[in-house]
Amino acid sequence: MQSPIIPLYFYRHSEKADIMKIIEKESSLSSSIPIYFGETDEFVVVTSPAFVNGGLFTPEARHALRPMWKVLRNLIPKREKTGVDVDDLAADTLTGVAGWAEDYHLVQTQVTYTPGAKVESLTIYVLDLPKHRTQSFNTFDSKDMEEAIGKLPRGSVLHYDGNALMKSPSQAQMQTLTSFCKKKGISFIVSPTN
Repeated sequence: MQSPIIPLYFYRHSEKADIMKIIEKESSLSSSIPIYFGETDEFVVVTSPAFVNGGLFTPEARHALRPMWKVLRNLIPKREKTGVDVDDLAADTLTGVAGWAEDYHLVQTQVTYTPGAKVESLTIYVLDLPKHRTQSFNTFDSKDMEEAIGKLPRGSVLHYDGNALMKSPSQAQMQTLTSFCKKKGISFIVSPTN
């Protein structure tokens, strides 16, 4: 098992107001959510769940993280209520902020062939949600699809797995979904087709 990693970014205390504004703004736009860790008399300290332990929050990784987090908390106290409240369950709290971000797949596929039906009418898009049931959509970039994707945890990665034998969504549709994901803090990656 790898050693715990907690990257911290130090900014001069005189920059605190600007740093807090950036944290607030980026928390709704960034896929690597910045969070206020704490501060000393000289510095404001920031981290991100996307970088802590490389985003790995298995029970073992969280257990390994706790001692280091407690030592850092003693050295860098939290003075803002917007910070991560870290105690014996430090890693669990941090994981809550990360929202259990993970990889998800949006797969282009077809329903069973019906003689005489156009291939386009058989195309569906399936959102594979681990630990939950899948969701399917008849239309790419539909409101229903955006609603489902918008519920994914910030920091997640959504892979679009197209099918080389089927017509791809338009460039405009792909750009719309890419922008939507970015706004929700989700990375959108188009996987190569075979």
